[in-house]
Amino acid sequence: MAERRFCTVRFNLGKPEHQKAWSRLQNMDRAKFKSYSDILIKALNSYFDSDNYEERLIGRIVAAVQDSIGNQQITAANKPETDTGDITWDFLGDDVEIR
Repeated sequence: MAERRFCTVRFNLGKPEHQKAWSRLQNMDRAKFKSYSDILIKALNSYFDSDNYEERLIGRIVAAVQDSIGNQQITAANKPETDTGDITWDFLGDDVEIR
């Protein structure tokens, strides 16, 4: 008898990303994917087998940070010589320039 492991996946349909994933599972091609397990196993293996999954994850994190800070630009550069106001920016390190 085959050894099996079980895992529960919950979708919070109040979150757009979860809702999108759930919708895709509901509308998957049943001729190509026989079950939820089949498509999830293929997706997970494909994701982790790719050489650059860490880079893609970092890219998603960077994009999320950029979305959250909006149009503010933070670049690696020398620390500004002039006073930038009442805020102490030392916590950013010596290689960050505030524009």
